[in-house]
Amino acid sequence: MRLNDLYLKIADLLDKPFIDAPKLESKIFICKILNISTEEFLAQRGEKEVDKKFVDRIFKIVKKRARGKSLAELVGEKEFYGMKFIVSRAVLIPRSDTELIIDIFLENCKSGDRARVLEIGSGSGVIPIVIASKTDNVVIDSIDVSYKAIKIAKKNMALNDISPDKINFYHKNILKFNPKFDYDCIVSNPPYIPTDRARRLLKSKTIDDPRIALDGGEDGCKFYRIIKKIGDRRLKNGGKIILEHGFDQKEDLLKIFSDGYKPLCYKDLAGLDRAVLFEKTSIY
Repeated sequence: MRLNDLYLKIADLLDKPFIDAPKLESKIFICKILNISTEEFLAQRGEKEVDKKFVDRIFKIVKKRARGKSLAELVGEKEFYGMKFIVSRAVLIPRSDTELIIDIFLENCKSGDRARVLEIGSGSGVIPIVIASKTDNVVIDSIDVSYKAIKIAKKNMALNDISPDKINFYHKNILKFNPKFDYDCIVSNPPYIPTDRARRLLKSKTIDDPRIALDGGEDGCKFYRIIKKIGDRRLKNGGKIILEHGFDQKEDLLKIFSDGYKPLCYKDLAGLDRAVLFEKTSIY
């Protein structure tokens, strides 16, 4: 099959309500399977004939995408903050919105002294790995309830050439986590979608991430309350908690952290409420 015909046929198969850019995704799948660059694809698409074994392989993957699997999971990698990360069905696929968390940290938490950071919900490791790559004076403890996620995070640490003495990944349940240190900063993009909404999104194939990485309890705020308790016990006075949240959850967070914390709110690139930095003002 000619490359251009393959490209158009895949784009047609991917013309689904939950896929925003079927032609772009068609190109991504083709370049990944054929191991060619975007430039090579553009130069060859009018003439190149694609061997049947590659055509069959591409369609096998594309059909999974058309049934609702995520692009990043099927390709096996995702770019985040200009860095490449391995992803799989075991982890939340990193979204560009979460890059705001990194920006807030770098703007507010870099100092001349060595700092200890707690990151809750490692996932693929994007937050601690990017922070470690951008700082020289930070040690990060990162926890996740999923053993598979921790394995992927460690692979990504090696992939991005991060020294193991900068990040400690721990397979821990936040409900049973008892930190040994007092922290200068706590960072998290926790599960924050209310249970019923998470169930509907997964059923409609709007998203295709592990439910454990999405479900924030009945009101979506379960983990924020737990993080508040950890901050009360283990965050140094003057320390900071940086949290991503849903576009409609800012007021809920401000209420949860109303006792002992000063907030600074941030919007994402779309102008929606997306993150809050809480500075601890009281010692518990």
